[in-house]
Order: sequence, then structure tokens, then C-alpha cells
Amino acid sequence: MYQLDDQRTAKKFAGKMVKVSGTVDTTSDSIHVTEIKAAS
Repeated sequence: MYQLDDQRTAKKFAGKMVKVSGTVDTTSDSIHVTEIKAAS
């Protein structure tokens, strides 16, 4: 399981299906978010 580094942006999509783009940082088990958008 990974944590998103940008929780404020992710909060806008709470409870919705989304597509998250970014890079994985395995040393901190997080994803550096570059984009979050609604899933189609």
C-alpha cells in the first residue's frame, strides 16, 4: 500500500473512482502525484 504525497488534491476526489499519475518512491512507500483525474 502506498500513501499519496498530495493529500489536499486527493481529498477533492474522496469516494470517487480516479486515475492517479505519478512516480513511486519505494523508500517512503509514497506516490509523488503529478495528476489526479476522474476515471472514465
